[in-house]
Amino acid sequence: MPESDPQILVRAPNWLGDAVMSLGFLRKLKPAFPGARVAVLARQGLEELFRGEADEVFGLPRGRPGVAPEWRRPWDLHFVLPPSFSSAWLAWRSGARRRIGYAGQGRAWLLTGALKPRPALHRAEEYAWLLRPFLEDPLQDLDLALKAGPAPVLEGRGDRALAVFHIHSEAQSRRMSVERWADLGRALFRRRGLMLALTGSAGERARAEVLRARLAESGPVANLAGRTGLKELAGLLAAADLVVSADSGPAHLANSLGAPTLVLFGAGDERKTGPYRREGLRVLRLEGLSCAPCVSNRCRFGQPRCLEDLSAAALLSAALHLLDEKRKALG
Repeated sequence: MPESDPQILVRAPNWLGDAVMSLGFLRKLKPAFPGARVAVLARQGLEELFRGEADEVFGLPRGRPGVAPEWRRPWDLHFVLPPSFSSAWLAWRSGARRRIGYAGQGRAWLLTGALKPRPALHRAEEYAWLLRPFLEDPLQDLDLALKAGPAPVLEGRGDRALAVFHIHSEAQSRRMSVERWADLGRALFRRRGLMLALTGSAGERARAEVLRARLAESGPVANLAGRTGLKELAGLLAAADLVVSADSGPAHLANSLGAPTLVLFGAGDERKTGPYRREGLRVLRLEGLSCAPCVSNRCRFGQPRCLEDLSAAALLSAALHLLDEKRKALG
């Protein structure tokens, strides 16, 4: 049985998509430990995602962070969600009496409870399974839903439907070329009188600007890459009538916010790491390639065929279907 009123520290995953997938785990903590005080240790920039999910949220600097005085306490439990050695090492140094996470990367000795990874589970379920020693069925009714505040005002939108393109991914093998994105954008402008917003980080703004320039004569396009924090990005995605994204963190965020989301999957396995909520979700990937399944971050063919060879008709059809479903839902 869980001990009463424990002090729990959770090391959240470092990437936005994984952080979204950890929400189900966090929402199972209170049923597992009804009197617990829960704190989340999140990478700086992701803190906003966890406010309201925990009693305290601590920002963790990028690079090689150490144990900060404000969160070095005699924690009763420290759940380590990232699979890295460094996250387990930090947990060992945190002062936590019990440290629970998955074994691997030679880190089992740093954990007092090292569970065997369960590769058959979706990553959201894999995080929740860490609660199996404390909760009979931690996978039941996992809740990853999010609510967002108001959307940023987009000049020139008027009463147009809003589509959001997130064309970026950390991995080259998960990025479709700007030319293919431009083809999809032009087709949507021809078929629907919509407004298009492009998202991304400050480092991705130049690539988004290339796409904006290629679509400028087709319809209204706003390049918001590098101009939205997490809160503003969530508001934008929640207000969208359609989100089309590479396999990336914003795809998971859009899905959890209930936005109609089309994900273009290159390398990777959508059954394990795709957006978790099925409603309003379409995943497109090219089947039958000799190189599949592939989890490499860089395609050995150069531009990834699994994305470049996707049918333009299939891309447009999936996007229009989601737009039409959203319009029907609005009445």
